[in-house]
Amino acid sequence: MIYVVGIGPGNPKYLTNEAEDVLFKSKFVIGFNRAVDSVDEFTEATEVKTLKDITDFLDTHKDLGEDIVVLASGDPSFFGIAEYLSKKYEIEVVPGISTVSYLSSKLKISLNEVKTISFHGREIEKSMIDSKKLMVYTDSKNTPNRVSKWLSEMGYSGTIVAGFNLSYDDESIIKFNIGEEIHEYSDLNILYVELA
Repeated sequence: MIYVVGIGPGNPKYLTNEAEDVLFKSKFVIGFNRAVDSVDEFTEATEVKTLKDITDFLDTHKDLGEDIVVLASGDPSFFGIAEYLSKKYEIEVVPGISTVSYLSSKLKISLNEVKTISFHGREIEKSMIDSKKLMVYTDSKNTPNRVSKWLSEMGYSGTIVAGFNLSYDDESIIKFNIGEEIHEYSDLNILYVELA
């Protein structure tokens, strides 16, 4: 069986019991660098660099009759790798705690009226902004600072809370006004935006 296991926000203490059980019983565990580091106290895992590395590994090992785990950050069904892999393989998903859930708990806010969008690998478009409250996944191009400046240029005002390295010892959660310069402490971040 191919399992896609959500590791949560990153700190191993946020792994679910089910995730730990699947890790212990599986012969092969693969994932990107940060995910592999997050489970090294539970199991030995192989680091991969690209999605092609993952699919090549699965193609080579899936018929051996052994359980395989593909590690995924956060929750693999929430802007994650599960959808991509399910188009090619029969998988079982083990959910994890998303960074959206984690940050909302830290901010003590309800997610009932919050829309989550991803600027990861996409062009930012004004049509994506259709709620007053947003959780925004960023990437190396659409960084927190770029998102802040872009929102201001589009005429939006309000606040942005940037969560960096969530769940790790060097976690940082900082509030800014839209348009302000956001010092980017880490590539590992998510934004909560409240428009005025």
